[in-house]
Amino acid sequence: MAELLAKRLLERQREEVTGSKIYANLARVVSEPRNKEVLKKIAAVERSHYDFWKRLTNKDVAPSRLKVLFLTWIARIFGLSFGIKLIERVEESNMRALIELKAGIPEIADIERMIQEEEEFEHALLGLIEEDRLKYTSDIILGLSDALIELTGVLAGLTLALGNPKTIALVALITGLAASMSMTASQYLSAREEEGKNAVKSGLLTGFAYVLTVTMLIFPFFVLTNPFISLGLSFSLVVLIVAAFAFYTSLAQDLPFKRRFLEMCTVCLSVAVLNFGIGKAVNHYIGVEV
Repeated sequence: MAELLAKRLLERQREEVTGSKIYANLARVVSEPRNKEVLKKIAAVERSHYDFWKRLTNKDVAPSRLKVLFLTWIARIFGLSFGIKLIERVEESNMRALIELKAGIPEIADIERMIQEEEEFEHALLGLIEEDRLKYTSDIILGLSDALIELTGVLAGLTLALGNPKTIALVALITGLAASMSMTASQYLSAREEEGKNAVKSGLLTGFAYVLTVTMLIFPFFVLTNPFISLGLSFSLVVLIVAAFAFYTSLAQDLPFKRRFLEMCTVCLSVAVLNFGIGKAVNHYIGVEV
């Protein structure tokens, strides 16, 4: 029991110094003064917790370099809000271990204080984080979701109506590019009416998300000869894209992952099934062969 307790103490100590290092790294690279100060305060809180565990273990523990590098770059690439929420998620899993340690340590009151501090103080500080890119998340969602819904339907319909994978890919690409330009222009005009938004950036992000999604979905049709296998791979990509983006938005914006994921998948695949039926009808009654 003593060995297990000592091991868990050192693990908790390492988590605290790792968190402190991550927040300190982020504080050095962000440019917004308010965010910089918030991150410095969180790093200091994590360091104070490390010092508490050090008094119990009488040992110095180095941070996990791999975790520091990975989570620091995740926050830099995908944004502070997403990166910090991911760090929080990791810490929450370790919080259960922290609670379990209470029974084996005399300083129970200090641990209770630390738990409350972790949950209240850090969450309050994280609420002060201001991030410009979150204002444009809705633009990316618009481009991505619209492309998923439209292209799954187009690909399903064309698969039965045309049958030739290369022709399907070409028609879908032309359709997707035309739709992306329309979406870009529409979002630009819409964003001009929203205060605090860069209309050009908003439109371009929507268009970029649309084109990227289109490219991914039609790729199987360019490399495979069987249109139905290509369609199956495209549908699989739809599920993966939806899962990835639902996870991102649920974490960055505190939204329910399961509900968002199921909602997007249901809409996309329902439209695809409907268009698949339309394509079959067109193929049967009109008899288009390419």
